[in-house]
Amino acid sequence: MNKWKINNNCSRMALVLVMGLFCSYATAGEAENKVALESASTWLEQQQNQNQDGSWGQDTALLYSATTTVIDTLKSSNNSSAAYYSGVAWVENHSANNVDDLSRKIEALLPHGNNITPDLFQFAEGRCA
Repeated sequence: MNKWKINNNCSRMALVLVMGLFCSYATAGEAENKVALESASTWLEQQQNQNQDGSWGQDTALLYSATTTVIDTLKSSNNSSAAYYSGVAWVENHSANNVDDLSRKIEALLPHGNNITPDLFQFAEGRCA
């Protein structure tokens, strides 16, 4: 089985939810949009891994992708729930294994106010495969 195949992956679901929200924005009123956004955010929070480590997703090769996608989505919706902060903490405490994960880490932590200088040096020095 191809390790990049996304089966029941939160990042795919988050993208579909966000796209649906943006598409419905033009036709729905502000109150309806707020309810839809809150419902989507709640659903994403409920999908956080059962062991409460802060990540999203089941495929270990895709944990960074899924987790950073969800915390970016929650941040974009002004959601600063415990699930969001738990996801940020997971990203802070896990090493990026490749350039894609490292770029996702930098992108996710920068708006949160983290010092990303060590990550930028790692990226510039090519220490990720």
